[in-house]
Amino acid sequence: MAKRTASATEGTFAHELITRHFAPFAPKKLVTTSRYFSDRLKVELGGALAALTEEVGPGRYTGLYFRGDGSGTFSGLLVDDDEPVRVAPAHFEEVDLGPGAMGERIRCLRNGLWMGGEGEGRFAAVYAYESNWHSETMLRLEVAAMPGAAGEAATQRIFGAFDAALARARVYRGRAKRSGKDDCM
Repeated sequence: MAKRTASATEGTFAHELITRHFAPFAPKKLVTTSRYFSDRLKVELGGALAALTEEVGPGRYTGLYFRGDGSGTFSGLLVDDDEPVRVAPAHFEEVDLGPGAMGERIRCLRNGLWMGGEGEGRFAAVYAYESNWHSETMLRLEVAAMPGAAGEAATQRIFGAFDAALARARVYRGRAKRSGKDDCM
């Protein structure tokens, strides 16, 4: 019988994965930076999310399950109480690009946790849908990294990839996104 090796995403809770990824450094001492994006940009961010998944490699990405009203902040992932954030399969929604796209639908990720980098360049990135006090949906990307130059470089590289994706991909240009029963919004 072959010996089973543990993947980086095995475990029940997000806080366990994060603690293991940054060990022996205490995750509560990490530096986090957030950026918000309009919900209408979710299709255009897909390429950057796929590139991030490819960068961290197999087993270093997971979907997340938030119980109750838990927002998907990095600090929220570290909570170890009676309702911690659980690891889960990736959850996507399909977005209809409208008549100009001949009924084309694109899968868009709802949330995720990526853990990558080496040494002092280690990082964790959290992507989640969030509603503001106007009940408008926003997309939030939060990067947690080691303090110092290597962590700052990892953070800026990730945000730079998202900026580049938005600069070159304009899926909705000239189209109106449908908001019908078939959309998972």
